[in-house]
Amino acid sequence: MTDLLTNQLVEIPAEGVVLRILWVDPLGRGYQVIDVQSDTAFPIFRASGELSALIEDGSARVSETDRWLAPLVDTHLPEHYRVKRDEAWDLIAPMILNSPEIFKPSVRGKAVKKLVNAGKATKQTIYPVSYTHLRAHETIAL
Repeated sequence: MTDLLTNQLVEIPAEGVVLRILWVDPLGRGYQVIDVQSDTAFPIFRASGELSALIEDGSARVSETDRWLAPLVDTHLPEHYRVKRDEAWDLIAPMILNSPEIFKPSVRGKAVKKLVNAGKATKQTIYPVSYTHLRAHETIAL
């Protein structure tokens, strides 16, 4: 059985996906993952046995590189990009930090609705910002 870690990427060519491990079930049942190649993917649960079997039979592999990984040092970014990034994080942080609950569609929907009703942003803003964060995962918030 293959043990995967948060932030690892698993490539599954037959499905045409590259999955980022967002959360590891502490009971070992599986993982919350997101397809980093999709601009509109939602987090989904994949069973640990399923992913392990795909890796062990060669149908999937753990990626050695991560082109979606955000740089840890951002001094090369212009100030207005850093400000925009930080504002985006401030918008979604309460929602994203509610892990693993935020992976449930009903919880995520209520959190988005709360932000919209508070006049913080529109759904058309919140979802792309949260997709971007989840694809690069926790590295953006550092």
